[in-house]
Amino acid sequence: MHTMRILPALALAAISALAPAARAQQQAAQPCIAASTLDDLARAIDQAVSGPVEMDRSCFRTLFAPNALITPLTVAADGSTATQPLTVEGWISRVKSAGFTAFYEHQAKFSSQRFGHLAHLWSTYQIRLTPDGPVKIQGINSIDALWDGSRWRIYTLTWLPESPSETLPADYRP
Repeated sequence: MHTMRILPALALAAISALAPAARAQQQAAQPCIAASTLDDLARAIDQAVSGPVEMDRSCFRTLFAPNALITPLTVAADGSTATQPLTVEGWISRVKSAGFTAFYEHQAKFSSQRFGHLAHLWSTYQIRLTPDGPVKIQGINSIDALWDGSRWRIYTLTWLPESPSETLPADYRP
């Protein structure tokens, strides 16, 4: 009889302990933003990139066309540039190994040009380590997107972070 009272209490304690994790998982599993406009594409990038580095990256994957490339640019002290083109999966691996637990990207300002099924976006991004924290990194995204008949998909995304030698032009400042 005593065991029968303990089991429901243990079950209730286990459910109570797991509830915060379940709520966090539900919050992380929000539906992907459908990139039916270029404005939606910018919002979808923010949603798919921002959060814990170990989050589900399904939304991120859906933003890209097959064989898309994601390319960070770096500028050396001598002014030369280097690239390290990544696949979508390569970017996800790089984020997981970056040494921080979360980051939050916001497309603070963007402009676009479109011709038929092809578009180019210039986007000023800002990265924070907490949703409301100070901006840690900002720079420019250069995004080539294509309309696949139902949504915009990225086929190249190249970015250059701001540095002492490469500061954001006034036109791109948020």
